[in-house]
Amino acid sequence: MYNCKLCGGINSLIKDYNSNFIRCNICDAILKDNDNEEGNEFQKYFTTNEKTIEYMNTIEEDNTIPQKMPKSKTQNKKDSNPIETKINNKIEDFSKKMDLSDSIKTKVKELTKKVFDSKKIKVKLLESVIASVIFVVCRNEEEPKTMQEISTQLELDRRAVNRCYNSIRDIITENKNQIPQTVSRLINSYCDKILDNNNEKLKKLSCDISDNVCKYELIAGRNPTTIAAACILIGATLLKLNVSKKIISKKVGTTENTISNAVCVLKEYIDCIVPSEFTEELNLLNVI
Repeated sequence: MYNCKLCGGINSLIKDYNSNFIRCNICDAILKDNDNEEGNEFQKYFTTNEKTIEYMNTIEEDNTIPQKMPKSKTQNKKDSNPIETKINNKIEDFSKKMDLSDSIKTKVKELTKKVFDSKKIKVKLLESVIASVIFVVCRNEEEPKTMQEISTQLELDRRAVNRCYNSIRDIITENKNQIPQTVSRLINSYCDKILDNNNEKLKKLSCDISDNVCKYELIAGRNPTTIAAACILIGATLLKLNVSKKIISKKVGTTENTISNAVCVLKEYIDCIVPSEFTEELNLLNVI
């Protein structure tokens, strides 16, 4: 038995004495041996494990004997990656349910592949992984959807999706330098939902606060949605707008308790994050 240089198969070359051809039983490459003797001529083209194999430079043209046999349907099925096919099919299914654009769907596929390539998550969590990726991609594309909204549309357990998101957040979220831009985009989007008009002051103040929060990394590691919600609540309070924590929680899609915890941390550094012209209004934050 000899090795095949074409596919690297070990001891895969077999000589058919009836047709006087030598074939690889792995890649089906067919080579002709012009000598009936298996000595020097055979050794010229195929060698043992220790030597490099040399193939014949010329093969007699014969349409009935191809150099490489066509693959069977069974072989073609084996070549395709069943896991990758399953992932793509599930993304297509979810995209239809949520009416996602082609650009978002493409980015969901790319980011989902990145997650599974990392080998940090099991395929059995596929649905929760895709839901988490959809949450991040929609947020990055300025079409934010809440985790509750995504879970409801896809008929998934929100708590399971949240747990999955937390386990892969480092893989699918932006790097530290991109977070301020993401938070600013979210603030603009959420303010449009919270106030139909006259929201420019709230947008500007909330973005100014978030820029300082991110600059000093005061609540590093928090979800950008949480940071945006906390900054909006602080901004609305300083501007004396009728925007409650409950309203922000409903529009943003995070719990009131989550917003309260973030605000509680930020209040310790309030002098550093709020513009100086709002110094006199800082006592208003005692009620939130």
